Amino acid sequence: MPRIGLVPLDEPMLAALAADASAYAARDAISLGSNGGLLEGVAGQTLAYMRRTGSSAPWAGYLAIDLHDRLVVGTCAYKGPPDADGMVEVAYFTFPTCEGRGCATAMARTLRDRAAASGAVRLVRAHTLPERNASARILAKLDFVFVGEVIDPEDGCVWRWDWPV
Repeated sequence: MPRIGLVPLDEPMLAALAADASAYAARDAISLGSNGGLLEGVAGQTLAYMRRTGSSAPWAGYLAIDLHDRLVVGTCAYKGPPDADGMVEVAYFTFPTCEGRGCATAMARTLRDRAAASGAVRLVRAHTLPERNASARILAKLDFVFVGEVIDPEDGCVWRWDWPV
């Protein structure tokens, strides 16, 4: 499994990535592989989400970098700070060219473990498409408990997974 580093995404960084991911990567000595255009789109969506929700570090988005070759492998995020009950939701996205290497597992594990270590979280939650897929297998492997099918206000019908801290 790769060693993944998570770099916090703030508004100036996201704006730079959305405008020209290749220039940002050259400045930061990271590799995008063939994912520059994809990262620009993801950065633009993440920036809009952060502005809409007021999310900020540490309860926001991260760029996931394989520490061995400094390749950006995807993004991951908390979908906001813990709520009044101490629940925080995680999400992760591996670039298609990096799938099957353990990157999504590493991102999900790191988000889960950081949330648990924060002292502010009692439950880590994730949602997947309502089907058996790679993301569902990852969450099961990380000891998330399948809760069942729910209707998410943003995503519609999803499967809910919880990990009690």
